[in-house]
Amino acid sequence: MPNEKRIYILVPKTVQITINDSDAFGFKEPERYSITMEPGRLMAQCCHVGRQLASQHHESQIPHEEITTIVLSVRNSKQLNKVSEELFEFINRYYDNTNRYAEFFDTNPDFYRVPDRVQTAVAVGPIEDGEILDHIIGHLELF
Repeated sequence: MPNEKRIYILVPKTVQITINDSDAFGFKEPERYSITMEPGRLMAQCCHVGRQLASQHHESQIPHEEITTIVLSVRNSKQLNKVSEELFEFINRYYDNTNRYAEFFDTNPDFYRVPDRVQTAVAVGPIEDGEILDHIIGHLELF
């Protein structure tokens, strides 16, 4: 049986935020904290990155197909960053364009307590499920 095509979305259970405020002399230590991502917020991040990926497909004329979407969770921002870099390299190596890869950065200063964008989701696809991809995401939990 041939490998099925899939869309994979990855979201972090927690995001890590660093505030680099410094005192008048520039000596203040950065403040670091973690924010737990609640299920409703994670679902919104999945929708955002999924829509972004669909828009990229439309722009690059990747034909629409009925494809299973699988949502996986990573521990935190650091792991999301690591896995997203590996997925980007995978897409560049095995597919002819990078419009099969999307990242979403949320902006919500009231929630994250920083004015910066925070990476909250990654999507890839449609791609064929297989051993190479398993090496990158096979250890991740379903969300």
